[in-house]
Amino acid sequence: MDSIITKADLVNALSRVQGIVEKKNTVPILSSVLLEAYGSELAVSATDLEIFLRSRYPVQIAKEGVVTAPAKKLFEIVRELPEGE
Repeated sequence: MDSIITKADLVNALSRVQGIVEKKNTVPILSSVLLEAYGSELAVSATDLEIFLRSRYPVQIAKEGVVTAPAKKLFEIVRELPEGE
């Protein structure tokens, strides 16, 4: 997966899922965020098995794909990136 998105959009997307993902859970995947890049949009999804959140953002995609990543850690990394794309 290879896509271009502004830092502000990605921070917004990841901050929305912070309240959904489980911090301490016996099912590790529930602390992750699902990023899906297809067509011209990035879908950001998270669940705690009771609540499901999916947001879509316009992006430029060089290579389509799907990946999961630890939501909290990814959010912390993205917040520290310089402004821009």
